[in-house]
Amino acid sequence: MDIALDYTNVGPYTTLDVLEGYTVASLFAEYTPQQYEGLSIKFEANNIFDEDYADRATYGQDFASVDNLNEPGRSFKFTVKKKF
Repeated sequence: MDIALDYTNVGPYTTLDVLEGYTVASLFAEYTPQQYEGLSIKFEANNIFDEDYADRATYGQDFASVDNLNEPGRSFKFTVKKKF
C-alpha cells in the first residue's frame, strides 16, 4: 500500500496549487518449491484499482518547473527466477 496525503503550497516554480493525495494497492505472491533448490515463482499485481496518480518522488528539486509525471496504471508481472 502506497499512501500520500494532499500537499498544499507546492512552491513558486509550479502552476500546481495542490498535489492531490492518493492510495495505491498492490499485491504479490511468491512460491519457492522445496524440491527445486534456488527456484522461485512470483506473481505481482500493481496498482490494482488503476489509480491515476503522480508519485511524489517524480518531482525533482533541480528543475525550473514541476510537471505531473503520472505513474503507470494497473500492471501484472509473472517472474520465474533460478539461482545457480
